[in-house]
Amino acid sequence: MSIRIKRKPMTSWKFFAVILAACFLMAAPQVMAQDSGQQEGYRGSQEYQYQQETNTDFSNTEIEKFAMAFNDVNEIRSEYTEVISEVKDAEKAQALQSQYTQKMIKSIEDKGLDVEQYNEISMAMQQDPEIREKVQKMSQ
Repeated sequence: MSIRIKRKPMTSWKFFAVILAACFLMAAPQVMAQDSGQQEGYRGSQEYQYQQETNTDFSNTEIEKFAMAFNDVNEIRSEYTEVISEVKDAEKAQALQSQYTQKMIKSIEDKGLDVEQYNEISMAMQQDPEIREKVQKMSQ
């Protein structure tokens, strides 16, 4: 006797994973290296590699839209975390995940960004102190 479990397409899971990862990256504290020449050299090479791979040229308007969406996404994520912690049923959890993913997407799009732009700015914010500072100022 075998039991078959019906699975829904992974598309929504992948999309949610990207958004959730971005949210958790944004919420993670920045770890500052100790004053060490070796660590400083390593950090410099990371920044050089990052600048070659990631776009950091965002307009103030894009950063402002991101800051508003970032606040909304964090609120949605907090709400989701509270609600999902009480759910025991896997199907209900998946439905909630889908619901909150759609809320995050809608919030991002309502601010005039698409998810790709949001994620690009999110990643840039993690690496570029200037962008991080702009977002923090605009988020207040």
